[in-house]
Amino acid sequence: MGAPGRPRPLEAWEGDAPTAEPSDEEVVPSFEEMLAAPRRDASADSIEAVLFDLDNTLVDFLHVKRTASDACARAMVAAGAEFGEPADKVGQMLFHHYLEHGIESDDAFQTFLRRFQRNRLSYTQHQIDKVLAAGINAYLRTKDLLLSPYPGVHATLVALVRRGYRLGVVTDAPRLKAWQRLHAVGIADFFDVVVTRTDTGVEKPEGRAFLVALDALGLRPWQAAMVGDWAERDIAGGNRLGLYTVLAEYGHASREGLPPAPVPAGVTADESVPNVRIDRVAALLDLFHARDGRGDEAAEPNRDGS
Repeated sequence: MGAPGRPRPLEAWEGDAPTAEPSDEEVVPSFEEMLAAPRRDASADSIEAVLFDLDNTLVDFLHVKRTASDACARAMVAAGAEFGEPADKVGQMLFHHYLEHGIESDDAFQTFLRRFQRNRLSYTQHQIDKVLAAGINAYLRTKDLLLSPYPGVHATLVALVRRGYRLGVVTDAPRLKAWQRLHAVGIADFFDVVVTRTDTGVEKPEGRAFLVALDALGLRPWQAAMVGDWAERDIAGGNRLGLYTVLAEYGHASREGLPPAPVPAGVTADESVPNVRIDRVAALLDLFHARDGRGDEAAEPNRDGS
């Protein structure tokens, strides 16, 4: 398992016969070439693999980030930082700083302290490190405590595997952080392929990430489904290549009260319309039935979706 090699050339997705692996001189097709390639419409019955987004689809990442930011802010204030606002307000400020600065950034606390700490000119490095250490430790403790899969994820993945589906992850998270989250919530071993921003150098809806995952699985776009919470990235990217797209609407709850997510350049409203919408992970089992007569009664989720 893990990140695959680079994808086959465009011709690998045309016709039914497999093609040879590309030589080093062959070039991965451009996104425009992939859009122009012959394609078939996907349907739930044509699916052999299910690809998942990671954050806010398999794990409630924004909720964890928001709560851990609150804990970090309280710890920094207790350690002597002065922001001129109550600790709860500082937590909101820190979370929004994360969204602006980069949700996966590694220096968000340092840049936040430089930006908002009132007495930063008189602060010694000793005081800065004391505050940062308190905040980082509180953040990590809270994140480790709260990070978990959505209700029904584990049982649904078990059921899909028993039904004969292959599973993958296509995420904009950096590779190491993606694997950390998958291992932390105990679902890393379900996936045949995990494709990250580190592997492709692009973010969804760019087609390269999806194509790399399909290549590793040996499948064409109409043989795979894409499940994700972000219509303009997960759904638009899947639709452009002809995947069967499933919008995970339960992942929207953590965005309540936040500004609308930015729409990537060039994405249209029509491209962002999924084939189907679900309000819980276990609803996937109503879409993708057992393949080749395989049974999975023991893996069915409980009525509460767990």
